[in-house]
Amino acid sequence: NTPGKALVHLNILEKKYPGNPRFIYMEGIAYSRLKKKDEALNSALQIEKNIDAGVQNFNEIWKGRTEYLKGEIYFKLEKYDSALKYYSIAISDKKKLKSEGWVAQWSYMRKGMIYDAIDKREVAKKYYRKVLSMDVINEENVYIKDYAEKYLSNPYTPSDSDNLE
Repeated sequence: NTPGKALVHLNILEKKYPGNPRFIYMEGIAYSRLKKKDEALNSALQIEKNIDAGVQNFNEIWKGRTEYLKGEIYFKLEKYDSALKYYSIAISDKKKLKSEGWVAQWSYMRKGMIYDAIDKREVAKKYYRKVLSMDVINEENVYIKDYAEKYLSNPYTPSDSDNLE
C-alpha cells in the first residue's frame, strides 16, 4: 500500500534530517490514510509539543496545519463531528502565513464532502463554492477546484471510486 511505503521513507528521512516538522506531518497523513488513529494523533501531538517547547523549525504556522491533520484523521475514520471541529479550527487559525491558504481551502473542501456524506447537500454546496472562490495556488491544491466543481455538480460519497485524495 502506498501510505505504508511512504512511512518507510519518512522514517528514513526523519532519522537523516531530525527536527523537520514536514516529515512528522506527512507521517500523520500516512497513518490517517491507514486509519491508524493513535499513531496519526501521536504525530499531531508531537508537532504541537515541539511548537510549545519552541523547538527550532516548529513555528506557529504548523498550528493550522496540525489542526487540519487532526481533521484528516477523523475524516478518514468517518468521525465527522470531530473532523468538522478540527477543520473549523484550522480555518480560523490567524497565525498562518499568506502561503498557508491551502489549509483553509482544503478544510472547506473536506467540510463540503462531510456535509454531502451526511446528506446536507445545500450546506455542502456552500463549501464547494467557497473553495472555488479562493484564489490560492500552490503545490498543495493544484486540482482542488476541479474536484469542487465535480462535487458541486454531483455529490461526494465516501465510496466514490474517483475519490479526492
